[in-house]
Amino acid sequence: MTNRRAAAVHEAGHAVAASALGLRVQSLSLNDEDDWAGHTNIGGMEHLPIVDQVAICWAGTVAERLLNCEKRPYANLHDLDRISGLLKEYAKQEGYTIRMSGLDRAGHVLQKHLSQLSRVASRLAATGHITADEFESLISTVRRGVITKAHE
Repeated sequence: MTNRRAAAVHEAGHAVAASALGLRVQSLSLNDEDDWAGHTNIGGMEHLPIVDQVAICWAGTVAERLLNCEKRPYANLHDLDRISGLLKEYAKQEGYTIRMSGLDRAGHVLQKHLSQLSRVASRLAATGHITADEFESLISTVRRGVITKAHE
């Protein structure tokens, strides 16, 4: 699996988790000059419970593991910094508990939405950019003739 594909999986993980937890995904993109880098632009998550905020941060790394991506050194440093920032006001043990609960939550959310994760990652790897409308179309599923959105 290429670095570009792994970066696409990582960004798709953030986006799918954020959407499943009720946030609007505005865009996803890969850096054309650096196959290792990408960005997911989502709406503010401050109103979510802290465990869900941490889960969204963990979701890129979790997605890479779920879809068997090659390990990329330093790929999750920005996410880990973000988690540390979210937890800076918590006591050490409480912060650790929230960190691990967020990791678990990310795994459960992405496992539930694995097909959407795979679709979004494939499209992002192929095109390098996904708009909000494209993302909504990719995560929608058809069940018995009714289009539903991939929310928990």
